[in-house]
Amino acid sequence: MATDDNTNATVQAGILCPRCDYDLRGSPRDGRCPECGLRFNDRSYLWESPSMLAPVRGPLMIIALIICGFQVYRLTVAADPREVTMQVVLLAGLLLAFGVGLLPMWFGWRNVLAVCADGIVVRKPWRGMRFIPFDQVADIRAPEHPTIPNVVIILIPSTPNQQPTSVQIRCHQYTRPQVDTIVTLCVESWQHWRTDQQPA
Repeated sequence: MATDDNTNATVQAGILCPRCDYDLRGSPRDGRCPECGLRFNDRSYLWESPSMLAPVRGPLMIIALIICGFQVYRLTVAADPREVTMQVVLLAGLLLAFGVGLLPMWFGWRNVLAVCADGIVVRKPWRGMRFIPFDQVADIRAPEHPTIPNVVIILIPSTPNQQPTSVQIRCHQYTRPQVDTIVTLCVESWQHWRTDQQPA
């Protein structure tokens, strides 16, 4: 993770665990997340950027509150029992729809890519989190001429006859030079891990 250059060798303020969002401030620079156990060291890096929908989450929440408030008003002025029932059903449907649509945007607004001591963490809004251990990685690279800059991780086949599979991490929020830097740091951390795994 990004760290302070002080003698205490602790993680700086504002760095969250890429897997569980635990605040790592004050944790040893070479250690584990106290919450989920994710291991990080001096070669760990974290890149994060807001989702493209993050700037509109506030206005969308205001619109949702206005629509729900109007529906509550219609419910209070309804006199006919059948109309009351219909308004309650409509209000419940609106609350459910807004909850399903907006809460993930509100709480899961970060795009996260992190290289840790034992693997790579990828998190995207609505797509969850994926941890790719280094022992499953065959290669890490960036395509030469992609439409959108991305990082490609080639996985080791689980059986001898299986074709290699790949994980593509789309990095539309970064420029090509930034993606090249990310790939370089990921490869360095992966190679360092491979060196550590070799018997002395």
